Amino acid sequence: MSSDELDQQKNKLREQVIHTETLNMMAKYQLVFLKMEISMRKLALIIKLKGNQQKFYAFRKLKQSNKYSANHFKVLFTQIALKYKQIGAIIQKKQKRNIHFAFLKVRLQFSKNKNEKIRKSFLQVIASKETEIKNLQIKEQEIIENITNQKLKEQDLQQKIKQKDLILSQLENELRRNSVNKTLDSKLRNIENENQEMQDRIMGTEDSVNLFIREMNDMLDSHEISTNLGNYKKRLHQILILMKTNLMNNMLKWLNIRVKD
Repeated sequence: MSSDELDQQKNKLREQVIHTETLNMMAKYQLVFLKMEISMRKLALIIKLKGNQQKFYAFRKLKQSNKYSANHFKVLFTQIALKYKQIGAIIQKKQKRNIHFAFLKVRLQFSKNKNEKIRKSFLQVIASKETEIKNLQIKEQEIIENITNQKLKEQDLQQKIKQKDLILSQLENELRRNSVNKTLDSKLRNIENENQEMQDRIMGTEDSVNLFIREMNDMLDSHEISTNLGNYKKRLHQILILMKTNLMNNMLKWLNIRVKD
């Protein structure tokens, strides 16, 4: 064989080796892309599961509690939304950055390769990755819409809580008024009963005083009449009337004090 034929065979072998190495390199990068995609999907699934668990725990706590303030609901849903949004943004950013670096490496490796088949396959890979990026952007938009819906639900719940708090406050005020009215009615009845008893006592006391006055008058009338005795009788009559008046005034003062209390 001539040296030209040997050179041609060597060149063919070299091209075949280069082609084989190129295919091997592409296969490795595709494997890396596949592993990276699997890892990202696992991570997204774990984050989704954690988000669902957090929502489940949040709603379970909501069911177990009868009274939750609006600030508590706002903090709870805001934390969930922020965590969900931040984690989603981190994943999207990391995926885009990894894909971008992978594309740069592939372009640097195959920038000097003139094989049309390899370039077509590379363009197909780029197209598929661009499709994945679009899908990721769609998912990101869905996440933003979910966060917006969560905020709307949060506002609805806050409005319902305010309405329930208002109704509860009205019921508590009405209950206090009813309780005060019942207490006043009970006190009024007790005072009326006490007043009736005191009136009966006053009447009895007045009758007793009148009877005592009559007896004293009769007793004095039964004795001999003299000037000194007449004066004594008048003085005693005045004292008895004064005692009766003081007793009546004291009774009335006591009744007025009880009514004020």
